Amino acid sequence: MFIQGQDNYNNFSKLQGLYIHELNLRNTNSILPLHIFVDLHIHKLDISENKNIKNYKKILEKIDDSLEELNLKKASFLSHSVLKNLGRFKNLTFLSLEGNMLNMNILGDTFSNFHYLQNLDLSDNSLNYRMNSNPFDGLESLQVLHLESTKISLDNTKSLCFLRNLTSLKVLNLDRNNGAAEIKVVPLFKDNNMFSLTRLSLCSNKIALFQNTAFQGIEQLEVLDLSDNLLRTVPLSVTSILFNLTHLNLSSNKIQYLSERTFTNLTKLLYLNLQRNQINSFPRYAFRGLGNSLQTLDLSSNNLIGGHFWVIGLMDLPSLLNLNVSYNFIKHIQNDSFDSTAYLQVLDISGNPLIFTDTMFSGIEASLKKLFVKSVGMEHVPLIPLQTISELDDLDLSNNRLRSLHSMFLTGVKAKHIYLQNMNISEISNLAFTGIQGPISIFLDNNKISSLRFLEESVPCFFSEISLRNNPLICDCTAFSVSSSGRYGHVIGKCINDDFVGKSINMISSLDEHLCKDLKTKSGWCSKTGKYISNIAASLHLGHHVVLYLLMFSTIILIS
Repeated sequence: MFIQGQDNYNNFSKLQGLYIHELNLRNTNSILPLHIFVDLHIHKLDISENKNIKNYKKILEKIDDSLEELNLKKASFLSHSVLKNLGRFKNLTFLSLEGNMLNMNILGDTFSNFHYLQNLDLSDNSLNYRMNSNPFDGLESLQVLHLESTKISLDNTKSLCFLRNLTSLKVLNLDRNNGAAEIKVVPLFKDNNMFSLTRLSLCSNKIALFQNTAFQGIEQLEVLDLSDNLLRTVPLSVTSILFNLTHLNLSSNKIQYLSERTFTNLTKLLYLNLQRNQINSFPRYAFRGLGNSLQTLDLSSNNLIGGHFWVIGLMDLPSLLNLNVSYNFIKHIQNDSFDSTAYLQVLDISGNPLIFTDTMFSGIEASLKKLFVKSVGMEHVPLIPLQTISELDDLDLSNNRLRSLHSMFLTGVKAKHIYLQNMNISEISNLAFTGIQGPISIFLDNNKISSLRFLEESVPCFFSEISLRNNPLICDCTAFSVSSSGRYGHVIGKCINDDFVGKSINMISSLDEHLCKDLKTKSGWCSKTGKYISNIAASLHLGHHVVLYLLMFSTIILIS
């Protein structure tokens, strides 16, 4: 049973004796009758962001101690006595104390009885450790710990000693813990016995350097997030120690170059994010060592200039499936650029001043599934290079300079989902989509399309979905025909003309048929196989089965 605090509190008396899976009283600040909470069995309770100190303090005293999940985020009624009383909830597996101005002294021995606690959030508190006792003793089952914005010093080797012996801890988040100038991270994990830690986040800490032994003690780490810091090079402390990494995020730093064989020891790395740095090129063997593992590489929003200087590094990445080089300064993609990445499935080249050539996708014609070519200043679709790609699922040409879609503008292009959003398109030829194999989904959101006449000549069920959100659609008899016939799959959009303003296109068929009574429209639907089935044919088909059934039934009666 799920109950929200916004429900009628007079009905809460009916809860007595029931088992409630989730009770949400977040930000209610109401005075609730305490008798209804006596021995109430709740699995998950949320009383976060409440300011009624006395009422909610007593609620915690009344409910049954079988509670397993408790959210006390920004609960201003918290005090040392309230926290101490939490110890009776020995079955807790999740606890959030985020944003309560807590410190180590207030916490005291709060967690001493939480032997089953798996997920603890202490973000936005003040936990700079200066005590000899350890308030985290007893959390032998803890697996996830959030310590974002807790004023923990990352340049003091003793800052994390309170985490010592959390041998089950798998995920640790230390984001936003440095508000001062740039820092150098010291060994924080050595001798803390954090043998199970596999995920660590150190985002937004103004980290400029790491000591070479900074990650000693957590060599088993698999996922590391160092985004939004001040790193100028890839830390040697990462590449020389953390050999088990599968995911490394170095986005939004100040890295300007990659050295030869930077990642040669990270032979298990699957995902590498170098987005929003200052890289303009990299040497031939920058990614040597990642050839059998790396599947996703994000180099977007750097200073890559294209040509031989960025392609050469890809030669060591035959396992690459996803490549993002969007928003750089790449003009030329040579005909041998992807020869060594024959399994590439997703390519994003958006936001580059590209000069299109016929063979620019050579090497990945049969593997590519998703292609993003947004914001490249395109005024005409480069048909020849796109026609070479044989197995596209998604083609995104949004945010370019196409103002109209002329006849056969995508002829020969093979894609199941085509995105043409945010381009001020106002005119579409009736033959615009001729030369494409259906069924397709087309997304034309945020343009200036007012008429649906471009659909009149299309083959039934050629479109499986047509999205026209945020277009100035005039709902006339053409729109009625499109909506009522069922020939065009799922059409999404709203009318703007006075009689139908705000009304969905799919609604006008049933409500306004009298306005187009002279229009000859056959209705039906598109089957899963893309075949159009008219209502008349369906009726005849059903009638045929009814006649057969009656004949068979009559024969059985005669025989008997």
